Amino acid sequence: MGSGKSTVGAELARRWGVVFVDLDLRVARISGLTVAALFARSEVEFRAHEAGALRSLVAEPGFEGGGAVVATGGGVVLDASNRALMSRLGRTCYLDADVETLVARLSHPAELARRPLLAGGDLRGELVRIKERREQYYRGADIIVDAASPVPEVVEKIVDAL
Repeated sequence: MGSGKSTVGAELARRWGVVFVDLDLRVARISGLTVAALFARSEVEFRAHEAGALRSLVAEPGFEGGGAVVATGGGVVLDASNRALMSRLGRTCYLDADVETLVARLSHPAELARRPLLAGGDLRGELVRIKERREQYYRGADIIVDAASPVPEVVEKIVDAL
């Protein structure tokens, strides 16, 4: 959340000439609801839609082995079957940004409005809690890069790691 997955992913896909998929946008398109609207119902419902969107993407003819960059939501790693599916299909990358960087990127009201998990008011505290809950899964990624750098540098770090 705020590490730059969508921005970095889109740039990697452009550079490699492959398809870019933002899983949150796919969830919204399939469900007909925004991520915020799904979260308003419940996080459990959103996570079910998220897992379904990932499985449906993989089931699309030509997807597997076709070359793509997929930016998932940060919470996709909470589901073991999602982690297994992503690992089976390709290389996974964790864009690691420290909490201070995330606070700086996400403190604008427009950013907060798009991110239901941060609606509580204590941005820094919520980011620490989220990161602590997910960190063990993030650390299982094939590639881990410092995402506090500018996007072109992050992209280069990923390319170098591959």
